[in-house]
Amino acid sequence: MSNLSELYPIFVSQSRYAGLYEGATWYALPKADAGWAWSDSFTEYAFGDDDAALDFWGSDESKMVGRGNTPNSAVLDLIERHFDVRQWDDDDLRESTSRDKERSTTQDGEKSS
Repeated sequence: MSNLSELYPIFVSQSRYAGLYEGATWYALPKADAGWAWSDSFTEYAFGDDDAALDFWGSDESKMVGRGNTPNSAVLDLIERHFDVRQWDDDDLRESTSRDKERSTTQDGEKSS
């Protein structure tokens, strides 16, 4: 596997449209110190209107952006997209069910309450 430091610094943010275009409520961008030079269309999404969001999230460039329903799951998705690995289990892909509580599984795979 390649060195994970190739992705740093990682920028994690809540989506502008609550996942409508993004597919999840959080996203993670690689190489955030690159001045967004890696994607002019992302800059248009970040500061543009609905059409710019639709254009970016429907583009090939968006395939390199991690997405998830928590900040951690967005970063894990980013790693998977860049390195084509999956080294975590479903417990790492928790989805928020409320602001203070997250769904999780026990070690034997059963959902905890």
